[in-house]
Amino acid sequence: MLIPAGGFKAVDGSSRFGDRTGLADISPHSSRAVAVADDKRLWLWDLETRRNRRLSVEGPAVEKVWFGPDVNTLVGQRRGPSLQESTMVAIDIGTGKTRELADRARTDGGAALLGLSGDGGVLVVCRRGGTVSESTYRAVRVADGRELHRYDVKSSCRGPAIDAKGERYAVFEVGGWKLAPYSTEAEATRQRRPGRTWWSCGRCDPANGRKGSSARSGP
Repeated sequence: MLIPAGGFKAVDGSSRFGDRTGLADISPHSSRAVAVADDKRLWLWDLETRRNRRLSVEGPAVEKVWFGPDVNTLVGQRRGPSLQESTMVAIDIGTGKTRELADRARTDGGAALLGLSGDGGVLVVCRRGGTVSESTYRAVRVADGRELHRYDVKSSCRGPAIDAKGERYAVFEVGGWKLAPYSTEAEATRQRRPGRTWWSCGRCDPANGRKGSSARSGP
């Protein structure tokens, strides 16, 4: 089906941001589409009625956009304090209001190094640490902005990989890809100690599902 007129005509990939990731997206149930035009206006299509409209969003311009966990919520990327950092926000389509999900998300070529679960419910971003060889990954629930997990690594930021429901994510560390010790179903909580990253689970071990267990990583 062709989508008539509107913002897609302005999305030609020739903007100052070379990476086209996040310029357009389709909702999880394929009923709506959204796009960012070169003038930074957001356009929304109803794919059943083939009608489109411009979205008015409060605050600074949104430069990248994805659908969140439902047809009324978007995840947007805004310019951060530097060209290597972005601010991630949730956008209410009905009201245009936004709320912050993550700040200073590491950005490369205009696109934040992020992972968004297939259902749009969990966002994973990376933030540079105290040195270029230290980074922190954060998993955030889009619906309410709650931080679900935080994972410190001894490597620079790279784009994470996340599963369809946001229950697992993997990051690239020294030596290759590693699965973060995290599970949303387990509601893992984390405590930091010098030189170590600790996590514990009140109901089960994210690695094997057994109750009352905990684990640690680091020297």
